[in-house]
Amino acid sequence: KSGTEGLVIGGGKPIPHSTTVYGLVPDGVATVTLEYGKVVGGGRYLKPTIYPSGATRSGRVTNNLVAIRVPRDPFNALRAKMTWRDAGGKVIRRITKQPL
Repeated sequence: KSGTEGLVIGGGKPIPHSTTVYGLVPDGVATVTLEYGKVVGGGRYLKPTIYPSGATRSGRVTNNLVAIRVPRDPFNALRAKMTWRDAGGKVIRRITKQPL
């Protein structure tokens, strides 16, 4: 699957309930859209986090890199459904399994 997997890395100095998500994507990806639900499951040992609403944010890719500020805490910022699109808007890939 070389060339079809992306790497998402959270980073930057978070502001309350806001984090910048950085990503490295394959050639041909022009935009990335991140979708977040209102409720984020906390897993086996943590209670869920409930936000005022769901959120969708998109960013343009430059040199295979994207940076998108999202209205989520750092831990929950990486728990997004992700859509990659080409320059014409055609969906290249949807990643619906949330990490972590």
